[in-house]
Amino acid sequence: MSEAMMESLAQRLEGLERENRRLRQVGPLVLIGVVAVVLMGQAVPKSRTLEAESFILKDASGRARGGLVALQDGSVALTLSDSEGKATAELIVKEDGSVGLKYRDKNGASRAGLGLPPDGDPGLIFLGKDGRTRALLQALSDGSVGLVLFDKDDKVRATLALGIDGSPYVALKDSDGKDRTALTLTPEGAPIFGFLDSDGKERLKLALKFDGSPALIFFRKDNKRGLSMLTDEADGAVQLNLSDNNGKPRAQLGVTPDGSPQLILFDKSKSVRAMLTITEVGPFLAFTDKGGTVIWNAP
Repeated sequence: MSEAMMESLAQRLEGLERENRRLRQVGPLVLIGVVAVVLMGQAVPKSRTLEAESFILKDASGRARGGLVALQDGSVALTLSDSEGKATAELIVKEDGSVGLKYRDKNGASRAGLGLPPDGDPGLIFLGKDGRTRALLQALSDGSVGLVLFDKDDKVRATLALGIDGSPYVALKDSDGKDRTALTLTPEGAPIFGFLDSDGKERLKLALKFDGSPALIFFRKDNKRGLSMLTDEADGAVQLNLSDNNGKPRAQLGVTPDGSPQLILFDKSKSVRAMLTITEVGPFLAFTDKGGTVIWNAP
């Protein structure tokens, strides 16, 4: 509001006060009303829209520090640069809806990126100075999550994952990218540690059952059991089982819950054919036929 207008308004109010003392009580209300009318009458600047295909952001020294551009392929990209004008961060939204955030080092090499593809599975990636992937973290739409580690030759060497059912999984790979060791937990919480050969076949497994009973199993190349050692946490029994080429048990060396050692021999049909044990009264040896009937024993 101009000074002339304020002065004119003041003179008008003074005249009204001289004419009638009663109007002096409403003088402030009149002033407020007049001021409101004047303010409402002032022109309010309308918002402006600036349209362009690209924008350049400069600092106080006139150096370009950022840019926003619409590319011909339908993508929109935002780039931020350091004081030397080197791009250090890039945000891009592609026409298909995918989003990517990329970070560069001082040499301009991409070192980290965060992406969200159209399928909605976000991923975080880390790269070495040579631009090769070194680590990848991804959350899939099915609820599983995985962390993958790569060597300098861009080969997968380790994996840490969380399955759909919530079971964790760790795998270590050789230089050819083949699993050599794997550690997992069952949904019941029982750990299983496996060793694999160069062909990816499991050859050794160490497990702990949900009741705390440990087990050690050796496998042949055809994945059939060759030897297994089991213990029963409940009764304290221990077993060492030997299997043939078909994975069928042929011999069992164990200790019973009462502490008695025993040796059991099986035929190809898994029937007991011989048993040697030592009880409280002494040793005992027995032979049976295919039907399980004892045909000879001593004593």
